[in-house]
Amino acid sequence: RLFDGSGNWRSDLRVEDLDVPEGIRLVIGRRIQRLSDSHRHLLTMAAIVGRSFDLRLMDAFGADDQDDDAVLTALEAAEAAKLIVTVSSGRIVRWEFAHGLIRQPLQNGLSLPRRQRAHLRVADVLEKIYAKDLDRHASDIAPHLYQAGAAADPDKTLHYLMTAGNRALDAGAFGEAIRQFDQALSVLEDDESKDAADLRYRKGCAFRSLGQADDALEEWRSALAVYETFGDGEGIARTAYDAAFALG
Repeated sequence: RLFDGSGNWRSDLRVEDLDVPEGIRLVIGRRIQRLSDSHRHLLTMAAIVGRSFDLRLMDAFGADDQDDDAVLTALEAAEAAKLIVTVSSGRIVRWEFAHGLIRQPLQNGLSLPRRQRAHLRVADVLEKIYAKDLDRHASDIAPHLYQAGAAADPDKTLHYLMTAGNRALDAGAFGEAIRQFDQALSVLEDDESKDAADLRYRKGCAFRSLGQADDALEEWRSALAVYETFGDGEGIARTAYDAAFALG
């Protein structure tokens, strides 16, 4: 699992993507089953959130009729079961799963439609928490809208994916930018739209920064064809300039 078809080490491998071995699955399953139904539900939502989470976020998933300490009690029970651990970050206390494989059985316990709804709910909560600076947290929100599939508004999903991709590109995280742009392109229904051209142009810029000139030129040619269709002089000039510079 650690190597690709050419025998090279897979740099994109995430432990969460691996299948949990049967023996480990049984151990994790027994620990999860010791929790009450309400605690298990909260931990499942935490698994949807990601590897780490804080109390402010988890409070949003607690039932309205619960007391103020109910969510904290659930997290303490999960910690006692060695499913999560406390990770202190300055003044903010965070928790993270004790191992990446623990999240998989929790998520797989939901049907695909329920998992999509859960991702949409997480995205909605993150939007409320980060309402004052949504662009900065686009990379937190975008993955959940994408995983929500048809349950999420496609225009909103596209907006956050494009924003997250542009911020990653500006920050020099070129591989991450390409991943975000690819997901945004998969959301678009019209591959010949202006948005598609903009995404391909930006994706080409990421490839150029990685030193992959051929891939960059391929994306720019696709973008240029669409810009020409729309008569977008600015898009044509920008793309042609970058392509000519790379060729030169």
